[in-house]
Amino acid sequence: MGARTSNCSSPKPRALALFRHAEGTTPDTLDEFELTGRTLAHIHEAARDYAGPPSRYTLDGHHLAGRTLGYLKAYPELDAQLLETYGQLMQRLVEELAAAENGLTRVVCHGDTHGFNNHVATDAAGVKQSVFFDFDDAGPGFLAYDLSVMSWSYLFRKGLKEPDDTLRERWTHYLRGYRAGGGEVSERDVAALPLFIQLRHLWNLGEAAGRLHHWGMSSVPVDWLRKQVDVLEAWKGLDLRA
Repeated sequence: MGARTSNCSSPKPRALALFRHAEGTTPDTLDEFELTGRTLAHIHEAARDYAGPPSRYTLDGHHLAGRTLGYLKAYPELDAQLLETYGQLMQRLVEELAAAENGLTRVVCHGDTHGFNNHVATDAAGVKQSVFFDFDDAGPGFLAYDLSVMSWSYLFRKGLKEPDDTLRERWTHYLRGYRAGGGEVSERDVAALPLFIQLRHLWNLGEAAGRLHHWGMSSVPVDWLRKQVDVLEAWKGLDLRA
């Protein structure tokens, strides 16, 4: 009997990344939020002269909103009226961004600074240090976006349509720390925060809607999608001046 041959093709190579463990826990106290902001400023400064391969992502209007609309168009149970509502909403936000972007500060964004992608730990000398990780959503974008994600995360997790006292205190210290770390934040950057909080919410929504084949519709049910229209409308009037 002749030798048996295999028709199986060779497996495609898969990327593997190995990291050191980041000691500590997520920021909780006001001084830890200030430290987090200061460290983010150092990251932005260190990335200013990056000259490596092009980023996989550019955190622009298409990335933050346009792709989400494409995912929603493929959503099997989304009615035409709700899809039209989201289409108009995204068009408004993309147009607002286009009108404002020339006056906004640009940085290489971490892209996912929601508070759980960095740890604060105390070293042997008793000094607190902040360490960031999960740079998989990084890319060139806007400072206001990277700064907005922390506030968005709190609003989203708490189900709030406006900041409470806890968020205002945390945001004040976060921004103070960013400036203390050498980061410059203009009045235009601060004024754009509500815009980017909305765009961040749409990006996050799209991350789930674009993975229905993995996660199913339970991660973004239609009833929840309807409610987010009102949430986004309320976030237009956010005031995060500190």
